[in-house]
Amino acid sequence: MLIDATTWPAKYTVERVTAEFDFSKDLAAGDSVVSVQLLVTTVAGADAAPAALLFGAAQLKGARAFQQLQGGLAGCSYRIDCRATTANNNLLVLARVLPVLAL
Repeated sequence: MLIDATTWPAKYTVERVTAEFDFSKDLAAGDSVVSVQLLVTTVAGADAAPAALLFGAAQLKGARAFQQLQGGLAGCSYRIDCRATTANNNLLVLARVLPVLAL
């Protein structure tokens, strides 16, 4: 399992944005991403339903996954884990932190 963590620029509570997770640099030669699962937790602030940040299903395009994110509570920062399963049965994880601000 490979973990890459970074912080994205903040989004406002009223915005809906598309997050991109690019696994291309982490794939072994000849391997491909076959599915992704996203998990959301809070790393700052309190939100009883952090998974509500996800809007719709993730879209997989080659080695990249796209997920729309909406809402969130002002003052919270969310950790979004995108877990990719590959054709060779490897598990790759890209983790991002998204701060949310009031408009």
